[in-house]
Amino acid sequence: MVWKAIDFGEESQAHYHPQLGWSGWIGVQFKEPGKGLSTNDYNNDDFALVQQIPYKANQIFVETVLNKKVDKEAGKGLSANDFTNSLKSKLEGLEGTHWRGVFTSKAALDAGVSIPVAGDYADVDAGVGHDAERYIWDSNDNKWVAQASATGITAAQVKQMYESNPDTNAFTDTEKQAVGTIGNKVDKVVGKGLSTNDYTDDEKLKLEKIEEEANKTNIVQETGNSDTDVMSQEAVSEELSKMLGFNQTWQNVKSQRSAGTIYTNQTGRPIVVFVSTGWGQGAKEVDATVDSVIVD
Repeated sequence: MVWKAIDFGEESQAHYHPQLGWSGWIGVQFKEPGKGLSTNDYNNDDFALVQQIPYKANQIFVETVLNKKVDKEAGKGLSANDFTNSLKSKLEGLEGTHWRGVFTSKAALDAGVSIPVAGDYADVDAGVGHDAERYIWDSNDNKWVAQASATGITAAQVKQMYESNPDTNAFTDTEKQAVGTIGNKVDKVVGKGLSTNDYTDDEKLKLEKIEEEANKTNIVQETGNSDTDVMSQEAVSEELSKMLGFNQTWQNVKSQRSAGTIYTNQTGRPIVVFVSTGWGQGAKEVDATVDSVIVD
């Protein structure tokens, strides 16, 4: 059996046998529908890595968990009390920042504080048997000035100095005493004040038993037939002034009257008239009318 190799170029060959025909292609990739050639070869090493994927951690999960963590430091732990920038500034501004420490001598103080500033202070204590001295830096004269003995300040003096310092919110004895009296106070209400006329439970019960509007008085300005309404003093006075004889007196007007003359009541009130003309020859006839009605 004789095989014949035929070279088609591009390193591709086919074996041909006169009786058996073509035996196959050597070095040629056959085309498959939906696929193309790639320079990214998938080799055995790649296959081995793919087999290990189920045993590897998910990258997104790991990153999410790590973002919730902080680096551990020896001697430190988490705290709910955050030390903020405002607290830091307040701490730096405390009077304690001017404290320079305790020195065995004035010379040691001069040598130990190279650049003192206004407000700096320190104690000089030579040891057992020696009282400590407080020194304050005098920025005007550029020198340490000895003050009263640090051990000579009594508790009362410390309290007085603290309360007199405008930079402290001191709770003084006077304020403490005032707070102590709060239990004897009542809340202030505008328009109201304390009263010695206590409204007792008995009075409250008595008032609740009174029917609504039981003592209500309806004041009217005219006369009528009601047995509950009352007239005001002004209305009563006005009605009385219309009555015959009220605030009226007898008046003799004989000298002001003449026969044959008509006289009209102009007082606005009713009046009584008594007329006498005599008897016999020469007597005069007198007529009287009320609202145009002749009275006999």
